[in-house]
Amino acid sequence: MDLVSELEKYAALCTPRLTVVFANIFEANTLIDDIPQDQYPVLVVFPIVIEDTLKTSGAWGSLASVTGFTLLKKQEEQTTDDLTVKELEASAVIPMRKLTRQLVGKLNTSDLVDKETRGVTTVNYTPAYGEMDQHLHGTAWNFDIPLNEGSTCQV
Repeated sequence: MDLVSELEKYAALCTPRLTVVFANIFEANTLIDDIPQDQYPVLVVFPIVIEDTLKTSGAWGSLASVTGFTLLKKQEEQTTDDLTVKELEASAVIPMRKLTRQLVGKLNTSDLVDKETRGVTTVNYTPAYGEMDQHLHGTAWNFDIPLNEGSTCQV
């Protein structure tokens, strides 16, 4: 069991379903160009940072720092250049923040999460406007998730 697979599994259970792109920012920008309108919103997950800490028991504990975007694509005929921040906040930022919150709630039920912890307890959100070449809107986010011993972050 690995973290990226768990993110994909729970993203598929969200409403609406999230399409997952696991890539660095440059690769994600290219991959997003090929995602059709009906496959949005998209969850962009950047390479995951792992911090291992030696517990008092002698076992290693892993903390994964997960960063990315949850982005929405407006209809092709709708330009977003003329939309105000207030309009984008209501139509993209808040809905994508709620969707990310839904995903994290589902992820916290995973067997991947260290059961000696409460899982993800804090998520930081930053509004995202005009991201990538597609000018997508939504939220950038990051959170830390404590992993069970033996869990991985491999693709």
